[in-house]
Amino acid sequence: MKVQESTKRTGRPVYLGCGARRLACVISALTLVIGVSSAFAQAKSAKPASKATTPIKAAASSPVIKVAAGSLLVYVDTKTLALNLEPGADRVALELSADMLNKLNTSGEGLTPVTENGMTRIDLKGRYQPVWVAVTDSKGALIPFCMTSLPAPVQAAAKAIREVKGGSHER
Repeated sequence: MKVQESTKRTGRPVYLGCGARRLACVISALTLVIGVSSAFAQAKSAKPASKATTPIKAAASSPVIKVAAGSLLVYVDTKTLALNLEPGADRVALELSADMLNKLNTSGEGLTPVTENGMTRIDLKGRYQPVWVAVTDSKGALIPFCMTSLPAPVQAAAKAIREVKGGSHER
């Protein structure tokens, strides 16, 4: 990393490099890849998985899939990684838990700025965070990807779930 001599504002050295959010995303990605690789290696050497442990596949004739309270079932297009509310060809089911929905919430609703000593602070209540997930395509290939926000229709469905639940999920 490069070190800048000083700044006019603080007079302290400034470290130039990746931001904390980017670093956290990279660390999460590496952790996911390492975990997925070891799980994949164990799965190859183990007996074939039972139906209870196989990934949920989306199909037009698939039965109703139950999800936990406060969660949202979406369908991921394995080619474009786009999220949809309806199943379709090349789409696999993915359950977004209440915690994941909260992390992906980019709404300012319910956030209150607090001013102390001339500085304004806002508790984000766990929002605006990246979420790493992985889905399995029809060929059995694992596809990890990072979500930083939700498309408008999915965001509206998540908002409806929060309202039914009685407010946004907090840490």
